[in-house]
Amino acid sequence: MSFAHPQSHVQRTPLQRLFVWRWSNLNQIVFLFLSATCILNVNAIMIMLFGVQRSASVLILAFSVICIFTANVKPGKALGRAGVAFFVFMGYFLVLALPQSFDQRNMFMIFQLYIGTIIVVLGASLAGWRIAQKEDLYPFLMVFYGIWIVAVLSIFFSDQIREVATNISFSDNRDSGFFVNPNQAGYVASIAFGIGFALLGSGKRSFWVVLGMVIAAVGALRTFSKMGILAIVIVILFQLFQTSNTKKGRIRIVLISVLGACAVYWLLTVGLYWLDLHGSQLHRLEEVRDIVLKQEINDETTTSRTFLFKVGVEKFLNSPLFGQGLGSFRRMKEAMGFGTHNTYLMIAGEGGIFALLLMFAFQVRWGFAALTCKDPVLRQFSLNYILIFSIECVSSHSMLNHRFQNIMIGLTIGLLAGRASYHTRKTKEAQRRAVDAAAVDAAAVDAAAVDAAILPGPQPLPA
Repeated sequence: MSFAHPQSHVQRTPLQRLFVWRWSNLNQIVFLFLSATCILNVNAIMIMLFGVQRSASVLILAFSVICIFTANVKPGKALGRAGVAFFVFMGYFLVLALPQSFDQRNMFMIFQLYIGTIIVVLGASLAGWRIAQKEDLYPFLMVFYGIWIVAVLSIFFSDQIREVATNISFSDNRDSGFFVNPNQAGYVASIAFGIGFALLGSGKRSFWVVLGMVIAAVGALRTFSKMGILAIVIVILFQLFQTSNTKKGRIRIVLISVLGACAVYWLLTVGLYWLDLHGSQLHRLEEVRDIVLKQEINDETTTSRTFLFKVGVEKFLNSPLFGQGLGSFRRMKEAMGFGTHNTYLMIAGEGGIFALLLMFAFQVRWGFAALTCKDPVLRQFSLNYILIFSIECVSSHSMLNHRFQNIMIGLTIGLLAGRASYHTRKTKEAQRRAVDAAAVDAAAVDAAAVDAAILPGPQPLPA
């Protein structure tokens, strides 16, 4: 398949350049539909509008399968070592945890969630590899960023959504948009913010990128998701150690990081009492303040998550090698039916310590692939998401089953493996061209020498 852009003197916007496609780009079109369906949480939208459960799951499955079969690349090549590590981890976890499932009634539903995770991640990985073969990734990343910003914008219309979705119980005094759960909405806002920072490093179209970042930051605040807000704070600080492919991009990253840090400090000190907040909203931001500025991590500041973690650790120690089966840490009898709210502890508790070690091995391999990526924007895009994902795994036990997370996991795996393949191919092509050029030069020198030997030299003038 050819992914070369047609040569033209016409200047195009990123959106126009993205749609300069041939039939071979069906894979990318379908992946964007898959991304929109997952990121905009169409399943929840259908519940709000029609009360139909999991109606978009069939679409997600179909789009993922089409991505797999239209990528025209072998999975082993597209996944890279990070992708292989992910599927080894998932396979081991399911093989060990499934037979021990303590809740047979919900076992099939939970197993379906993980099978969906595997299919979506595989589809996104193969699509990401194909997209990475393009010379310029910026048009695609901008459109992808736009999908995330649309999802965040739904947070600002939470009141209108509540009026339509009367069949759903929403959290009081916290906005959630299409996601019903305000914590999930906060995760989406933090991911959008991280993507924006990566694009800012390119030095292109900074106004729209920064506008999206502002929308994402304010959206996260409206959800009052402590982990979503903390993820944004950590991403801001993390950017100070990042690089950019342009001097202008680097200056902008540092400037926005410093301004963002100042805004966070103001919000958590003066702004808390300057803004007109409801009592529960003020309390949640005070908890964020105590975590960030005072490093207080306890039952009060984590909304009992430290208590659930302690219960989970005690439960894990009952069977540390082989775990206690799917679902055993999603609803713990020892914690009145609450889950452990920690993906790492859930994996260890349900699949055993080796499942957790395999998950860590995947994340290390994933992070290494990002660190060694030669494309600065893609490197920052991937590192920002890996950081956010790792942070949010500490506060939720469902991070592997959120479809918007699956899209990002798969896409970063595929883009990193694909971009490494792209640079390797370009290097070999450059070397081949150099060898060919040297051969041509040598042939020209030989031809000149032959001509000099055959042709007679200058003749003397007649007397």
